[in-house]
Amino acid sequence: MDSHLHGSDEGEPSELLRKYIQYMTPYWWLLLSMTTIALQGCGENAASVSEAQSSSSARAPQSSVAILSSSSASLSSSSWDGVCSSCDSYAPAIPVVTETGGSGGITSYGDGTNPKPSEGGACNYGKTNIMNFAAASVNIEPGDLRGLWNGGHICGQCVQVRVSSPTGWKQVIVRLVDRCFDAYCGIDLGGAPTATLMGSKPGRYAGEWSMVSCDSAPGVSDGATNITVKDGSNASWSLIQVRNPPAAVLGIQWIRPSDGSTGSLPWATEAENFYSVPTSLLQSSDSIWWHISYWTGDMDSILLPGNAFDSAGASWNL
Repeated sequence: MDSHLHGSDEGEPSELLRKYIQYMTPYWWLLLSMTTIALQGCGENAASVSEAQSSSSARAPQSSVAILSSSSASLSSSSWDGVCSSCDSYAPAIPVVTETGGSGGITSYGDGTNPKPSEGGACNYGKTNIMNFAAASVNIEPGDLRGLWNGGHICGQCVQVRVSSPTGWKQVIVRLVDRCFDAYCGIDLGGAPTATLMGSKPGRYAGEWSMVSCDSAPGVSDGATNITVKDGSNASWSLIQVRNPPAAVLGIQWIRPSDGSTGSLPWATEAENFYSVPTSLLQSSDSIWWHISYWTGDMDSILLPGNAFDSAGASWNL
């Protein structure tokens, strides 16, 4: 074995090994979450896993998209073909939220004949050219804050939305850019999907949604995936976010090649859907690797000095 990965004869780990363990720690939650989802998808011990998750009062780490509740049969897996009458008058009901989607009310109260692009919503993307967008539920049951929104960590995720109609199921992929406080909100549509799914009769429809990659989906992006620095950032304070991501961001890890130090950016408290850059990094001219991990398991990386993030409005394609 390479001696660089082993410690002394007394059994102490080497400095390089300690740094490796420290660097990999932020990714272990992602691996654990994906493994749990895979086991539940196979149906093995799904009931016991869901029961354990439901009974636990602990939330998932804020750098993750939470596993929200136990699964139930989806609308599309039933014998129903999605054909309905008075489709826009689905009775309000508490949505069912699963690890990778959910079912319940799909709403829109906008004008489907003249759709406008997203203005960024609570995800703070600002004005965009994204036409296929939606808002995610804040709650499952009123006031419980266990909805898909998850404090903004779901921002940027795409979901495939299906609704019932007089001719059967209709579907479209949308990007989540906002939050919905409606007591019975599942997914609240904006932009072009209102007309695509509901025609000239917006309202509350029965439907379901499933988390998917945004890659190649039409109307959900207005440019390349990029890191953008928040307006007002400077050499003493800076927030950054990822725009047009392939999926929800799980976290941003950094490593400084000059000394091997590593860490994770904290989720910002000043504004939703931002990460805070510590002053020790922000005022450094050292080149630093920034690794962005996504719900899909993909990762983007870019090499930039820490003080690059002191320029408000600056952005770099990933």
